Formats: sequence, C-alpha cells, structure tokens
Amino acid sequence: MTLWSVESGNIIIIVTIFSEWV
Repeated sequence: MTLWSVESGNIIIIVTIFSEWV
C-alpha cells in the first residue's frame, strides 16, 4: 500500500511537470 501511494504521488508530480512543459 505504501509503495502504491509513493508511485501515485510520483505519477501525479510527473504529469504535473509534463503538463507545465507542454
């Protein structure tokens, strides 16, 4: 469960950064 939470957080951060780039 912890790993899933970390992975979800990373995905959200990556998507946010990617959206800013685009």
